Amino acid sequence: NILTKAAVFEKPVIVSSNFCMAERVRKFKLGLSINEGDVLQCIYAIGRLCSQLEKYNQEVQPDFQGYRRLHSTDQLIEKLQSILNSI
Repeated sequence: NILTKAAVFEKPVIVSSNFCMAERVRKFKLGLSINEGDVLQCIYAIGRLCSQLEKYNQEVQPDFQGYRRLHSTDQLIEKLQSILNSI
């Protein structure tokens, strides 16, 4: 899972817009979403993240910790127990 890896290593990602990953990237501010097939937009996004990573992180303040917490094994166990208890 690339978004989990991004959250663990605290590195923003670039994803295609209009898909599930783009929704999560926007919600947790995990990186940039671009239009699929837009080469110029991709070049800009790569350049921005590579050359201005610290500035990007300060301006955007990604919620890497929130994503990790929501997708943790503890959260999985809690949800599975909830399902089993409801049966």
